[in-house]
Amino acid sequence: MQFGCSTGNIVRRRARHLKGSDPHERDTNSTSRCSRISYKMEARMQLQSDWYTALRENEGEVWVSCKIPGKPTVYGSLKCQGVSHDRVPEIIASEEFEVLEVSKKGIHLSCPSGRTSSKFIIPHTSYSRIHDKSITCLDISCGGGLGVSTSTDGSMKIWNCQNGDRRRELTGHVYDVNCCRFFPRVTERVSLIFPSWTVGEMWCLVHGMALPDCGIVGNRPVWRWWRIVVLLSMVAVWARLTTASIWEHLKSAQVFEFLGSDAFNCCAFLSSVYIVAGAQDGNIYQLDVRCLSTPVQVFHKSGAPVHSILPIREGFIASQGDGGCFLIQQDLDHTIELTGPDTEPIYKVASWEKFIFTCCRDGLVRKYQLSNL
Repeated sequence: MQFGCSTGNIVRRRARHLKGSDPHERDTNSTSRCSRISYKMEARMQLQSDWYTALRENEGEVWVSCKIPGKPTVYGSLKCQGVSHDRVPEIIASEEFEVLEVSKKGIHLSCPSGRTSSKFIIPHTSYSRIHDKSITCLDISCGGGLGVSTSTDGSMKIWNCQNGDRRRELTGHVYDVNCCRFFPRVTERVSLIFPSWTVGEMWCLVHGMALPDCGIVGNRPVWRWWRIVVLLSMVAVWARLTTASIWEHLKSAQVFEFLGSDAFNCCAFLSSVYIVAGAQDGNIYQLDVRCLSTPVQVFHKSGAPVHSILPIREGFIASQGDGGCFLIQQDLDHTIELTGPDTEPIYKVASWEKFIFTCCRDGLVRKYQLSNL
């Protein structure tokens, strides 16, 4: 795997690495695409983190707000006027907001003055017994039965996704554990990458023991010393610098660089040509690898760092350092907000079928069920 860490301000073009296009023709098309960039500084609605618990009580009340770019923040409240026979609360909003829909899983609100609406989803369940301290990373196995997570207490554990029961603690690492991941399509092994990006270890889930140092080619471990190798036709690596680089692995050739507004924390491919990346200042960039100078879109919900991005359906889920975790899809006219953390950073998001898993500084793994995925 090639890692791009450059502090340059220029964009380096490698036209011949992009199939089926003439360099001169692509430059013209790129200019046309780049001129259509849109900055989505949308209004953002926020709801009290324990809103569902508070509104299950008759006369229960919670706060709601809408931060509108360039305008004063709008504040209001929601109040429960009773609970129906199927345990769905009847909620009314103050005059600044409207209640569009209420269900057992969430509530859909709108703010007319901010011209925005959001659906707030509560966790399907939460797991508090996996780790004793903050959880820094998680991943879900391809079958959806097992989860792996790391914590600031130095532990890495395997747990049951259905009930959160701990299955095994993986030991043998020397340094702090920052991130972890299951091998693609292989459920009996776990790969770990250390913060230095140069040291990696694997654990066998059957024995809970560290295996000799190795790399990965496809799905098969290849023994390498102090390296992890992943063969991909193109790999995106975003350093904690303001510059991000795309590398074509097979030729070790840099395709292009993009200069962002702040340090990049995470990135993901949305398709073969679209990339989304999150920065320390809260900006989320959607890039087209065929357009080498300007992002297609820039999303900005808050100034909190973007810690994780997960491609899903026709969009992505992003988590931030202020506890925000939201889903953006092309076919939705509203934002889906995953609620629960009280301004605690959400470090990682993972998915399996209709379930979304998040890990947070408060030490909880939250599991959400989204019916529209």
